[in-house]
Amino acid sequence: MQYSKLGQDEEAPLDDGVTVPSHTNALSHIVPCGSKWFWGTVLILYSILLLLSGAWLSSLWNQNSAKIERLPSYDSRCNKVPFSLIYVCYTSLIQYPAPLLHQIDLSTHTKEFDVQFWPGSNPSIFRQAPSPEVDAAWERITNVRDIVLSTADILALGKDPATTVKARPEWGYGDDAHLGLIHVMHQLHCLNALRKGIYYNHYYRDLRGFGANPPDDYRAKYYAHMDHCVMLLMESITCVADLTVTTYNWMEGESVPEGDFRSQHECRDFEGVLDWFEEHQINANLTLQEEEERWTGFHPRPGDTLLPQEPEQDASFWDVNMFPE
Repeated sequence: MQYSKLGQDEEAPLDDGVTVPSHTNALSHIVPCGSKWFWGTVLILYSILLLLSGAWLSSLWNQNSAKIERLPSYDSRCNKVPFSLIYVCYTSLIQYPAPLLHQIDLSTHTKEFDVQFWPGSNPSIFRQAPSPEVDAAWERITNVRDIVLSTADILALGKDPATTVKARPEWGYGDDAHLGLIHVMHQLHCLNALRKGIYYNHYYRDLRGFGANPPDDYRAKYYAHMDHCVMLLMESITCVADLTVTTYNWMEGESVPEGDFRSQHECRDFEGVLDWFEEHQINANLTLQEEEERWTGFHPRPGDTLLPQEPEQDASFWDVNMFPE
């Protein structure tokens, strides 16, 4: 049997006798799927898509390069196919700007947390009862001295350098020296304040002569400081939202399971952060007397911006915690 090409207006017969107008396959006359024109068109469109994606990623990188923090390789978010890896891992690295990310070695290491319920026979120095040695250990990691930031650093933080406090030129840091406090040092300072609050009898009654309650003229400041620290640590903990999981064990002499609080974590080198901080804190080379003299005369000068402040809370706000004398 001889076959010939159908015309534009002819119909193509099917095996069951049903006919279909040939114009229903009109797209094949425009870009035949098997032709070089079809694949050429696809290749051109795909190339344009890649170029646009590359330009977008490059723009995003340039805008956020000051906000990038390395994502540890163990993070499951990076276990994606190549294109998803580029997108998921990149976007998960962006955090609120931290100028020190480019100045401090952010190497990480695996560390096992061993924080069981009872302190055991050889507890960490940070879990022991108050003593001069314990206080010295906490003092070392809770130093809240300031560091110097440039105007560029302040802008990267999203703040107005016209309103931030600057170091005095006579301190030797030049005219572009804004004061700043590393957040982790503030967190540890707050943790230490709460620790001392737990041992109130030792730190406040024995060492400072307080009664069962802080003195009336200090009570509002005492509780406001503690509440501030609770809120700061709550915000920090929920921001990180550690998803490490605690398992349970049956223990001798116990009728309910007990949590096994040993867990593996990928941690920054805090000792490295501490070394950098000790070298860059503004009072590193001062004696205690020189440091006291520096801050005694540190007050707003003409031209400094004064921002409005919330009024002090009345001490009655914390009456619920008053202990009968």
